[in-house]
Parts: sequence; structure tokens; C-alpha cells
Amino acid sequence: MDELSCIHGISLAGFRDNYLYSPISREEFIAMYARVRPHVQPELVLMAELAGKPVGFIFALPDMLRIQNGNAADTVILKSMAVLPEMAGRGVGALLMAQVSGNAHLLGFKRSIHALMHENNRSRGMSGHYGREIRQYTLYSRKLP
Repeated sequence: MDELSCIHGISLAGFRDNYLYSPISREEFIAMYARVRPHVQPELVLMAELAGKPVGFIFALPDMLRIQNGNAADTVILKSMAVLPEMAGRGVGALLMAQVSGNAHLLGFKRSIHALMHENNRSRGMSGHYGREIRQYTLYSRKLP
């Protein structure tokens, strides 16, 4: 099983109870990530395993928008992180975040953005050890007739 399939499986289980999460098929997931694949650096995509079985992942990549806008390639975006529900609270996510942050530093990145976290997510607490909030987003809804 390739890495994207593993990440998809862990995402389905790890995000299923998250606010506004909508699962997508493995094929949709792989197609969605196909265009960023050329920018992926192996040191920024980590998988945690227990007895040879994937139980968590973290997925980070360079901030391509900054680079496209002529800025230095000095920022990494920690896009997604999940662990299987049975592994929650055991420090797997914190270990993955610490490792990818260290790897990013060794690769020369000076800043990291921990992207799009709901205010009640566990990862938000972990991210607080590495920096500060830089912006907030508000979701709006409207009932349709």
C-alpha cells in the first residue's frame, strides 16, 4: 500500500468525528494530492507505525504560494496530521509534530504554518508549543429553502 493510501485510511478514521469533515473516496483523495506530489519532500511527510501497521501521519510541504510570489522558500505548511482513534492521547501526534518541525529546520525552513485547525482540535494544543495564532477564520451557514 502506498503512502497516500495509508494517509487516506488514517484520515478517514482520525478525522471522522471532526466538525464539518466529509469523507472522500481513496481515488478522489489521491487525485486531489497528485498536483502537489512534485513539491513533496520526504522529510516532511512522516508515518508512525506500531508493529508494522500505520497508526498516524503528518503531512507538510513548502509554502508554494510564497515561492510563486517571489518570496524566499523559508516557510513550511503543516497541512494535516491524524492518528487512529485508538492511539489518541498517547503522544503519537506530538512526536510527529516535533519530528517534522525538526526536519523542516534542518532543511532550512525558518517558519511553519500549522494550517486550518478547529478551535477544539487536539493538534491546536500541540501547535501552541511551537508558535502563536496568526489569523482566524469564521464559517457561515445559511438554511436553503
